[in-house]
Amino acid sequence: MDAFRRKALVQSQREELKLAAERGEVIPADEVQDEISRVLKLVAQKLDQIPDILERDCGLSGRAVEIIERELDKLRQNLADELSADDNEPEGV
Repeated sequence: MDAFRRKALVQSQREELKLAAERGEVIPADEVQDEISRVLKLVAQKLDQIPDILERDCGLSGRAVEIIERELDKLRQNLADELSADDNEPEGV
């Protein structure tokens, strides 16, 4: 493809993307990342509340609460590890 046609193609693709964004069909990557971060932060905050709720409302012993906290910490670490591993995989895998 010659330079003129390549330039026309790129301009056309940019216009299509711009139109899709105006229609709300695509979202900028930084906005998606910000929203995912916000949601994960809220999930983490709620997970932190589970042991207190179980102790207060269900009458769990301190030992049981410690076990639950430890298991929640493991789950959180596993999730972080899996998300980190996903970031390191090449695209298309």
